[in-house]
Amino acid sequence: MQPAAGVTDAELVARCRAGDGEAWNLLVERFSRFVFAICVRGFRLSESDAEDVFQDVFAKTFEQINALRDDGAIRPWIAQLTRRACIDRLRASRETPQHRIAVQNIPQPHRAVIVTGRKTFLALLLCYFASGAPFISAPVVGSAHVFGLK
Repeated sequence: MQPAAGVTDAELVARCRAGDGEAWNLLVERFSRFVFAICVRGFRLSESDAEDVFQDVFAKTFEQINALRDDGAIRPWIAQLTRRACIDRLRASRETPQHRIAVQNIPQPHRAVIVTGRKTFLALLLCYFASGAPFISAPVVGSAHVFGLK
């Protein structure tokens, strides 16, 4: 067994493909800081999101290592997997509702609407006015408002 410092990336990948568990540990150890740097410095992910991306990247590496055409190209391949996982994480966080509208004393079907965009906000207004309830509003976050009865 060669020491980790003396093993090239290509040799490490070849050993991983052969099922060497020690090689997998070395691979993760060798590229863990690299993956975290891309996540935290490059994409400004939180530590929690960076850990999730880390898990995704090395799971995909394990599953797809046979798809790697050049064993020596493991570093750019892991970098690409990491960038894609970071982008997916950012997209997912953007799609998560950012604002809640607190609605009180409104008929049940119109209660607790989550604002995800302008169309949802306008739909809420139409439903609210259609219910015939008196209207008061106060600014909260961004363009979201709190609605309720006097």
